[in-house]
Amino acid sequence: WIAARKKHISDLMAIDRWPEAVKNHLIANSNKENQINRANSVLDATLDRPIENLSVLDFGCGDGWIARQAALRGATSVVGYDVVKSDNWNTIQKVKFTDDINELKEESFDVIILYDVLDHCKDPVGVMQKVKSLLRFGQSIVYVRCHPWTSRHATHVYKQGLNKAYVHLFLTQDEIREQINGEEPLFTRPEKSPLEAYHWWFNDLKIIKERIIKDEPLSSFFLVPSFKELIVNEQQLKPNEVDKFFSDLEIQFIDFNLTL
Repeated sequence: WIAARKKHISDLMAIDRWPEAVKNHLIANSNKENQINRANSVLDATLDRPIENLSVLDFGCGDGWIARQAALRGATSVVGYDVVKSDNWNTIQKVKFTDDINELKEESFDVIILYDVLDHCKDPVGVMQKVKSLLRFGQSIVYVRCHPWTSRHATHVYKQGLNKAYVHLFLTQDEIREQINGEEPLFTRPEKSPLEAYHWWFNDLKIIKERIIKDEPLSSFFLVPSFKELIVNEQQLKPNEVDKFFSDLEIQFIDFNLTL
């Protein structure tokens, strides 16, 4: 069985014209200017009000570019939190960065941003409970961008050289690890009904806006009967789940505005 599975994976990975998870030209452009432009694009797409004179937390800030741009937009204070420190934090002024969640004070923030964070958390409900405790009362708001399991590059392994759309739906985590030279793939929650999961995670907060973002129709590459059957088998879909699952494959992001 093991030998047959390896042969099966080898044949899959050798298929020509597998659709890209992310356009190659977007992967290549990762210099400072493009990171700043991307951060501004995120804020423009996310924020529904000015943040001047407000306190802002970028929860799961990564290298800190979004936090940087939030500070430049006139926020009174900006904090960037992530579980992993980034050397880039040392290059950014006007933002306090921390990898210690205990440094985040309760009822301290008017605006909290979680950009592509929750789908990679072991305990998203616990994270949202913490986020709720950090909000000031009144008009405080949480902006969340979710990147569901059903999206093209949910596990972000294109960053590690495996730029094949939906490859995580065909391979296990161990098999992906083998394809990226033993590196560790980003943990991503395999939520087959993402909207249902998100509504559960946000149960303690009020959803005031929900926006589903689709990019382009699902490539016919994945609708060939043999490929479709393979996805159904690998994802262990029940017959009544198949149509919805394939419809959800067109969803790349879901944005939420939440409040107390």
